[in-house]
Amino acid sequence: MASEANRSLSILVAIANEQRAILKRQQLDARLLQCAVPLKKRRIGAYGIPMMRMMPSATNPFLSLAPTATNPFLSLAVGNALMAPTFNRVAPTFNTVARVTPMPAAANTLVVPKAKAQLNTVTKEPAKAAVEVAAPVKPAPKPKPQVTPKQYLEQLFKDQNIGPKQIPPRYTKGSFVKPDTKESDSYNAAAVLVRSNNLEKLKELHQQGKNLDACNRVGESLLHLACRRGHVEVAVYLMNEAKVRWDHQDDFGRTVLHDACWRPSPSLELMDAILKVASPEWLMAQDIRGHTPFDYARREHAGAWYDFLVQREEDLKDRLSKL
Repeated sequence: MASEANRSLSILVAIANEQRAILKRQQLDARLLQCAVPLKKRRIGAYGIPMMRMMPSATNPFLSLAPTATNPFLSLAVGNALMAPTFNRVAPTFNTVARVTPMPAAANTLVVPKAKAQLNTVTKEPAKAAVEVAAPVKPAPKPKPQVTPKQYLEQLFKDQNIGPKQIPPRYTKGSFVKPDTKESDSYNAAAVLVRSNNLEKLKELHQQGKNLDACNRVGESLLHLACRRGHVEVAVYLMNEAKVRWDHQDDFGRTVLHDACWRPSPSLELMDAILKVASPEWLMAQDIRGHTPFDYARREHAGAWYDFLVQREEDLKDRLSKL
């Protein structure tokens, strides 16, 4: 009896399990039929991409499938995949579309943004709008070649019929006469005062009868030193009061005009003081290497020296005509 009762109970359990399985299959078939209904009109996102359409329902709160252009309905393949014992959520996938910024029509045109209209606080009038397209930049014109001071003097001497005979000859190595020891000692005592631009002490030496026309062993005079240092007052005193030689040349044939041009900055006042005493033909005197005074001037000073000579052109012509 007990064995028959157990057999009957097992049969009833098997029937119940089969009914449960049939019920589950029916529920699953109902879900698949519900998913096979066409989806509603899809929403368009900000980038023109169809958004994910979620299909939650009372019988299927977890199902989430994404429609595609070729498969707006759920296919049987998806349904078959859902027949698995476990259900996987289908994550939404979106294709990223990059925004392309349009370029200007002309690539080489500079576009300036428009300025907002503003009122002038004084005239209460609207301000002028900014220019949208900037004008092309024109290349700067090349500067015209300027005549150098030496070229100007060569043409001036030519116009005044001043030839090589009126110009001092080129200095040669055998022209230099080395000073004696007494003259060099006199130079050394006064050179300290010239370097320090001590005009008062220099005047005292001159009143004491000291020789201010002395030279050192290379033929450089005190006037050479004053011109090279740019001491205008000392140079004027030596030329006008001490009456030193302005045409003296050192062992390289350099005159005081060479040293006046051989300056880090144009000393126009000094050159003007020298030309009041020196003869103008010495402006073309050549040293042992064939260089005239303005050959010693820096290139960046050419314009200043050219203007200096042009301003004194009439005076130079008058003095050259008397040679």
